[in-house]
Amino acid sequence: MFRASSGMLFQNCDWYKNRLSTLVVSSDNGKTWVDRSEGLPVPPAREKGTTGKGFIAGTHAGVIEISNGRLMALGRTGWGKPDRAINRKTPKSISSDWGKTWTYTETPFPVIASGQRIALLRLQEGPILIVSFTDKKNQAREGARYPDNVKVGDSFNWGSMEFTDVSGKKFDGFGMFAALSYDEGETWPVRKLLTPGSGSYKNCGGWTGDFTASPTRAEPGGYLNATQTPDGVVHLISSAWHYRFNLAWLKTPNKAAGNNKEN
Repeated sequence: MFRASSGMLFQNCDWYKNRLSTLVVSSDNGKTWVDRSEGLPVPPAREKGTTGKGFIAGTHAGVIEISNGRLMALGRTGWGKPDRAINRKTPKSISSDWGKTWTYTETPFPVIASGQRIALLRLQEGPILIVSFTDKKNQAREGARYPDNVKVGDSFNWGSMEFTDVSGKKFDGFGMFAALSYDEGETWPVRKLLTPGSGSYKNCGGWTGDFTASPTRAEPGGYLNATQTPDGVVHLISSAWHYRFNLAWLKTPNKAAGNNKEN
């Protein structure tokens, strides 16, 4: 829940039947609430530039206020659902009327699926933070070939994103990442893989299971939530793990990932 500059309270929630999200809104400090999607038909397939009334593209959406009294929402669409994703990317919904109507477009980030949820947060310092995943979550099974550092029984992500390490080298990273926007979600120039760097992690909550970390592999799934305390520390909760960092750390590239472009 958050309070916008208008004074209204907003609670984002799922409209699960069609894998969408919506907002319930209060203009009287929570005494009464209005469901922005109540009585409205589900919009047709979301395509770049189309609009819909009441509904945010994707389920488990994160919502924040951006400039000029607009709202921005990023949602989860899943795979194999061409009417939900936009160009196989995490969808972005923008509203200029406090959630009554939304315009749909895409982000540069991959689609995520079951067992995963985005965290979206405006930092005290100004930038917008997203934490998401490079791909849907998979599980390694006996008798099949899997990438390096993945053990049978591990959860992992096949798909990667490109990151830059402290030496300036590009590397393919897998799993949970953070990105920062300085222009209200138009571009995301700072991207960092959120990996502990090593170790085997058991019973990671939700649907995540076990995973093995490396300099190029982070937690593959989790229902994320984040907040920032007055001391500037961001507290990120996955389904079981608690991560802590600040803006300066996010802006510092990952440690050298070695000779990669991992297969």
